[in-house]
Amino acid sequence: MSDRKAIILVPGLFGFATIGDIAYFDRVIELLASCAAVPSRAIFVLKTLPTGALWQRVRLLHEEVEKRRKEGFSNIHLVGHSTGGVDVRLFTNDAFLWPGGPCKNERSANFSAIGRVVSISAPQRGTPIAVRLRGAMENAIPFLFLLSLLAKSGQRGVMRNAARPLALAFAAVRKGIAAHSHVESALQLSGLSPTTAKQASDFLTSIADDHPLIHELTPLAMSALNAQIANGHQLPISSFVTVAPPPWPHVARLALGTPWVLTPLQRLIYAFSFESTLPDAAPLSKGPWLAGVEPPRLSEIAAYAQDGVVPSASQSLDENVAGLVYGDHLDVVGHYRGMHGGETVFDSGASFDDERMTALWTAVGDLIR
Repeated sequence: MSDRKAIILVPGLFGFATIGDIAYFDRVIELLASCAAVPSRAIFVLKTLPTGALWQRVRLLHEEVEKRRKEGFSNIHLVGHSTGGVDVRLFTNDAFLWPGGPCKNERSANFSAIGRVVSISAPQRGTPIAVRLRGAMENAIPFLFLLSLLAKSGQRGVMRNAARPLALAFAAVRKGIAAHSHVESALQLSGLSPTTAKQASDFLTSIADDHPLIHELTPLAMSALNAQIANGHQLPISSFVTVAPPPWPHVARLALGTPWVLTPLQRLIYAFSFESTLPDAAPLSKGPWLAGVEPPRLSEIAAYAQDGVVPSASQSLDENVAGLVYGDHLDVVGHYRGMHGGETVFDSGASFDDERMTALWTAVGDLIR
């Protein structure tokens, strides 16, 4: 009982624990329970704010850690995906403060209970998509993410069935008439159960007009924040970096060696997100390619590598990382086509598979174990 382990998983931007039977960290808990030798009942998904300010998200993480400590967990590991990876880094830096929160010494006193700190696909240096999609497009982004997550509901035809109903739901939100009945009805038309449709409706309407986080994740804003906390005491962090292929069809055919098999809508969404994320040239971090799989023509794309949402060079503040993954931003939390995966709105053509999924989360589990 003196060294009870717990793992807290932290979702990213527009993230959630579950919506009905849809899990943000799909398959992750079962993989970690096996690889990290931690029972599934001791793995918790933080119910964070999907688009709330960084300080609010870190405060919620602080409260979650305090709660688990009071329950007797003395060895708490933090794993964050996307913006969740920024959250775990800020939580474990005692120079990052928030209104009404503990002072610097009180913050670092809590660090004794923290074990491994892991970030995956995190915009530690910001991401250009946060600049390019501000304004009118901000309300459209959650729908793109939700489409991918809806595909995990078990409805194999969701990509065909959901487009028009979700368009109606989006119109309702944009017109300011997003009563739950409007959005729920549209979501149920796409094949969701009443319970899942209600929770999805709550999710969409809650973030329609409240998304300061997007503005905080610009490269300029993150650069200022990183400089501000540079002298704080920081716990070591293990970073995993994702790299996905360019979306252009001729590059895909050459690089992958097979015809592009995505639907036009899936291709368009990924291409749009990829183009909005294009970074300035920067060196790719060094580390092992998990499952021994690296992108074709890596030397040609390395300087501008990204995963469709975050530049690869932004995903760590260190030159060396725990591992590199050939996959896109959503692949690594289980949203991909595979034996245990399903449809996804955000398919990069990286052909992510169960082997790479298992290799990534085994590597995370090994760190914790």
